Formats: sequence, C-alpha cells, structure tokens
Amino acid sequence: MRRLPIALFLILLAVPAYAHDYKEGLAAFRLGDYTTAVEAWRKAAEEGDAKAQNNLAGMYDAGVGVTQSYTEAVRWYRRAGDQGLVWAQLNLAHMYREGHGIAQDYSEAARWYLRAALSDFDLAQANLGWMYLNGLGVKQDDRVAVRWYRRAAEQGNVEAQNNLGVLYATGRGVPHDDVQAYFWFTLAAAEGYPDAARNRDLTAEKMSPEQLDEATRAIGGGY
Repeated sequence: MRRLPIALFLILLAVPAYAHDYKEGLAAFRLGDYTTAVEAWRKAAEEGDAKAQNNLAGMYDAGVGVTQSYTEAVRWYRRAGDQGLVWAQLNLAHMYREGHGIAQDYSEAARWYLRAALSDFDLAQANLGWMYLNGLGVKQDDRVAVRWYRRAAEQGNVEAQNNLGVLYATGRGVPHDDVQAYFWFTLAAAEGYPDAARNRDLTAEKMSPEQLDEATRAIGGGY
C-alpha cells in the first residue's frame, strides 16, 4: 500500500509538459480570449501537441486571435495530420480541395481524406465518397463512392445517408432500390438534413404499400 503514492507520482511525471498549455488555450478560447488561446496553443504546438497544432491552424484559417493566413493554417494542419490526427487530416484535405494556402490539388485532397477515412472518420469517408462520385483527384467510380458513403452513413453521418439514398433512388453504383432509398432518406430526415424529407416523400410516391411496409420495418431494425 505504501508504494501506491510513488506509482501515482510517476504517472503524473509522465504527463507531457504541453498538456497544461493546451488546456490553458482551451479555457481561454471558451472565455472568448482568443489572443491568449493562440499564445497557449502555439507553445503546445511547438512542443508537438497535435491537438494544439490543429487548433492553432484553425485560428489561422479563420483569422481569429491572429492575422488570417491560409499558409500558416496549412503548415500547422500538416504537422498535426502527419501525427495521425484525423481532424487535421480532414482540414488539410479541405485546404487542398479549395486551394487555400496551397495550390489546389484534388489528388492530394483525396489522399488526405483517405488517410482519415481509413481511421473510420465518418466526415472524411463522406467527403471521399463525394470525390469518387465526381471523379476529383481519383478515377470516377460510383461503386467506390457508394462504399464510402455507406461506411459514413452507418456511423450516422446524415449527409452520407441522404447521398446514399440518392444513389439508390437513381441506381448509381448500386441497383435501383426505392426501399433502400426511402430507408436512408428517412434516417437523414429524422436528423433534420435539408432536402432529405422531400427526397423521402418523392420516393414514397413511387412505392407500393408493400414496399413502404418493408422500408418501415427496415427503419425499425436499424442498419
């Protein structure tokens, strides 16, 4: 029993020094003191804290608490993304896709979306589905788009749910299936996604009572 305090002391020593700076920045941000937040996150970011790097990048991206600079945002997103932080990977992909702070490069955007998507990050999966659907940075492939949209939709991503419904309704990448379309539109509509309720109702107009009953049972059973 007497050895327990020593173990706790050793655990406390193992906490990274930048953890305090990150938390200080978070507290300042929540209070609206953005300058202090930037200063604290910069200290933690320079010491290698991936979350602080991503947050600092976000401040540069939005021009909050610091002079707006897409170039600096890209630099810090990349440092965090290289450490495996999925939010930073997603944000860096967005920068490549939009050409903010770096030359527009759809291939690089798709590559960074993929890195985050492989970590099962639904936002990256939905964006990667969009890239495949439109052939941006990757070879256009409706079936691959369906696969990524489905992975995101099954995690509750409402945009992916709606878009997967559209693909079933139009027969892109999957056989046309109004029951599946209705199913995914209904899930997205339940979360208030724009146009999902309208898409569901338009699909319902084409369905038989038996199909509507099947779709309703599927909704009750979940994915």
